[in-house]
Amino acid sequence: MTSRERTLAILLLGLIALGGGGVLGYFLVYAPLEEKRATAKKLEDEAGDLDSKAAAVMAARPRIAAVKRQSLPPDVNQAKAQYKLLLEQLLRDAKLTDHKIPDMRILDSRAPATPELVVASPVAPAGTALPAAAGAPTLAAPKAQKKPAYSRLEFKVEVKRADIWQVVDFLKAFYSVDLLHQITFLNITRDNKPTDARNGLDVHLTIEAIILDRADARKTLLPPDPVPAAVLASTPRDYSFLAWKDMFYGILPPPNVAPLTLGRIDSVTLGRDEKPAEVKVRLTGEGATVAQVVATASGKLLPEGELRFDPKTGTIAIPGAGTEETPDGVTSTISVVATTTDGATVKRSFDVSIAKKPVEPEPAKPKADIASAIRLVILSGSSDGGLKAVIYDAANPFKYEVTTTGKRVEVRRFWQATGKTWKKDLDYDHPAGVLAFADDFSATKRTFKVVAFEGDAVVVSESGRAEPPKTEGPRRPGSSRSSVPKQGPGEPLAVVAGNLATAVPAPTLYRWTLGKSLGELGKLSPDEAKAILKRVAADGPVVNATVSADK
Repeated sequence: MTSRERTLAILLLGLIALGGGGVLGYFLVYAPLEEKRATAKKLEDEAGDLDSKAAAVMAARPRIAAVKRQSLPPDVNQAKAQYKLLLEQLLRDAKLTDHKIPDMRILDSRAPATPELVVASPVAPAGTALPAAAGAPTLAAPKAQKKPAYSRLEFKVEVKRADIWQVVDFLKAFYSVDLLHQITFLNITRDNKPTDARNGLDVHLTIEAIILDRADARKTLLPPDPVPAAVLASTPRDYSFLAWKDMFYGILPPPNVAPLTLGRIDSVTLGRDEKPAEVKVRLTGEGATVAQVVATASGKLLPEGELRFDPKTGTIAIPGAGTEETPDGVTSTISVVATTTDGATVKRSFDVSIAKKPVEPEPAKPKADIASAIRLVILSGSSDGGLKAVIYDAANPFKYEVTTTGKRVEVRRFWQATGKTWKKDLDYDHPAGVLAFADDFSATKRTFKVVAFEGDAVVVSESGRAEPPKTEGPRRPGSSRSSVPKQGPGEPLAVVAGNLATAVPAPTLYRWTLGKSLGELGKLSPDEAKAILKRVAADGPVVNATVSADK
């Protein structure tokens, strides 16, 4: 063998040894390593997937708690009864009175089982370390005997003779309730013509409410905590457009909305006791409930600036500013401005003043004495032998007629209706023979008993000058003047009507001469008075003028 052949042979053997070593290395070393790498990668992916699922479950816990809070109570009978009462309340609030709710039923569709979150705690073999995914939370597979995640309760509602406003109000209120429920079927039909009344709608509803597995037991239907939940009906939305664009009877015409109006505010008078006051502000029309009211004071009575306005009561608080030292005449002006959210503005103003200081009353002026205006103007006889005296009161004017018939004396008063017409005063009500002078404006109040007629005079008696008590008798039909206070005799002259000798004590007698006034009466002496009384007792009220004191 040549050297060339030997070299080629050695090279060939080296190539054969190298290829065999590579094959052995691939199958004995590389392939097992790659297989282990693939297995480790698969385990890491599975662990990461479980970690993601566990993290998602943990992140969903607040939402799950909120949903559990919205669940109906877990007791089916309690949930059924209370939810039916809720539906009836919502229907009544929407003025849907013609309705019925058939019995509830539980839907038999199979719900998914409630998953459980478990945490595995594996033990590593001796001398080895746990993989990175070991100990991560995992989702346990649902068991066949586990309860479903939720139960569905189905309610049907039938409403007749409704209008679109009522339907909208019910739907808005329904979707504002913080519960797991929804309307799964809604059918609205019209049973009258489009030109008829708009309350001919028949409404058929199917409602599902959910009871979650493991929901917290409670006695009430609605959740007790006040945390607001996400409900379908939100406050910023205006659902009235559903009713304005009525698809069953046609679009409603726009309403006649009254403009914003601020009512009249009367002026205020503050007392001098520093007590505050309140003024009511009356707003009507569009935007009245949300209008902002600003009241500003200007002037000298109140401090200038904005006053406090209470939107709940609609009143302006006016501070007490009046004292005894506050001068009369100082005032303040309150300007009231009401502005709606749309920018509409109305204005009013009113004045605030201080009560005037009390004025001391002037002392009463003494009343005038009209005795000089009352005169005896006529004294004449009559055909039947009697006498007649006429006394004229120029201050009122009245006239008194005193007449005698036998031993009886009568007194009547007349009032002047016209220049020449006199009418009997029916309010003059005194015993026979009593002559009383009294009115409301003068100090002249005297009462006499007519005793006798003598010559050109009339003899009268007066038992005292003190003013007797006033009496108010019933007004008689036919009286044409206002009632005059009644005044009886100071002391009736019993001696004239009966035995003169038994009169104790003797009254004071006066002689009223013709042409003289009441203030010019002549007082008789005691002897003269006794003589006249004796003569009157014997012969009656008509006596001679020559009667002397010795008789």
